[in-house]
Amino acid sequence: MSKVLVIKAHPNTSKSLSLIVGKEFINSYKKSHPDDEVIIRDLYAEEGVPPLNDVTMEAWRKQKFGEEMSQEEKNLLNQHAEWLDELISADKSLCKTCAGMTATALLLSQSLGGRRRRIKVTLCSIV
Repeated sequence: MSKVLVIKAHPNTSKSLSLIVGKEFINSYKKSHPDDEVIIRDLYAEEGVPPLNDVTMEAWRKQKFGEEMSQEEKNLLNQHAEWLDELISADKSLCKTCAGMTATALLLSQSLGGRRRRIKVTLCSIV
């Protein structure tokens, strides 16, 4: 059984051809791989990816240099770590737009730290 992480990264969910094609792909994939676990994450959902903002950048800086962090900074980094761990633990990843590629690259470049693992991300984007 494989774990498949699908990252939806498009703000216009009602008119996105990439999301429509991606949905069809996922339905087809589930039929041909019924034992695989498919997890769908929407970067634009209200409970989506934690923000990349000034607080995040300052928290990563403090973490890098071993400085004391506020509870807000610790909570934010924990949220980022949860998302990153989910991405790293997935056997397969599908990003349903090019925007997702950018968000994923940002998340990985800032969050990997000492953890290393080859991650294969498949992009599904139609322009």
